[in-house]
Amino acid sequence: KMDGDKIKVYVSFYGHWSDSDWQISGGNSNDPEEIRFDMPVVYDKDQGNTIRKVELILTYPQIDDDCQDVTPGEGNNCRNKLDIYAYNEEDEEARNTSETPLENRDYDDCDDDNDCLQLLLSSYMFTETESTFGDGEWVVAIHNEKLNDQKIESFVIILHYK
Repeated sequence: KMDGDKIKVYVSFYGHWSDSDWQISGGNSNDPEEIRFDMPVVYDKDQGNTIRKVELILTYPQIDDDCQDVTPGEGNNCRNKLDIYAYNEEDEEARNTSETPLENRDYDDCDDDNDCLQLLLSSYMFTETESTFGDGEWVVAIHNEKLNDQKIESFVIILHYK
């Protein structure tokens, strides 16, 4: 936006992590394992430096390739399940993907052998109200409640500013 001699530049961020050997250790529902990423978020309408949305995308294999299925019947204890969690500056849980059913983990062009999750955080979530979480030093995490280690194909963080 041009205004005389002033030019406003909005800087967004795209972070992509992937590694063929990347994995998350096992945890359980009472003590999940997490890989945490710091994510500074600014919501400042007066200065015009305002987060528009945050996109988080996680891709991981559906089946643990070094696991033995010992579950009798239809279930499979080798079926992976990872989630994305977002925490505000006070470490309050703001959102997560834990309620997304396994059969709906097919975001975008997801390979049939993988699960692909997206978690969107809108700008409203970063405002200061009774029901929102404010801006500041947020943390996003890959979350594992299963006992076995799980491979991670990739994790993407996109911060869109306006």
